[in-house]
Amino acid sequence: MKAILQSSKANDSGFTILEALLVVVIIGIAAAASSTMFTVALRGLNDTRTTYSVQASIEANKALIDQLARNFTCCSGICTTTPPASGTFGANLPCATNNPNDDRYYFPQLDNPSTTANITGTTTPSEPIAVDQRCQNTAAANTAFMTPLKDAIDALAQPTPATRNAAVILDFKMLRVDFTEPSANGVVRSLYVKPRMANFCS
Repeated sequence: MKAILQSSKANDSGFTILEALLVVVIIGIAAAASSTMFTVALRGLNDTRTTYSVQASIEANKALIDQLARNFTCCSGICTTTPPASGTFGANLPCATNNPNDDRYYFPQLDNPSTTANITGTTTPSEPIAVDQRCQNTAAANTAFMTPLKDAIDALAQPTPATRNAAVILDFKMLRVDFTEPSANGVVRSLYVKPRMANFCS
């Protein structure tokens, strides 16, 4: 009887095989759950990094586009994103300044008397009248006015990892620029660009 009691006490003091297996199964489930949570968290971190990288590249490209839209002027009678160079503006020339912060940068202040041939794309040698023709509210005039800005934007280096689609000319002297991202289906961001010069169209 004494031997049986001792044997029973010995069995009570240790783990059974069933208990040990149960502990192993629980640890396995916990490890699998932790691994899944880690994988999901890592994927979320990578997605966040990709999104940040895409948006940062778009912002950098947007800054270049904004600069082109700001520099866009028709003061010489020809619309361009290149500011008037030294020697092409002054007291006796239509482009009074090469400073985009000055209103005189955008609209010709006077007619250059040395311009005797019709300005390209217009029917006049007069810079103010040529700009008025470019500013007309017609589809053809709108396209002619916006094309130099569109071409300058399309010529910019592509952002990475985002991709910039070709700019689209809209009515009312405006462009739409769409950005896509390789892992996304479709456009991730659209910019609507209206050059400051458009505000000087009567």
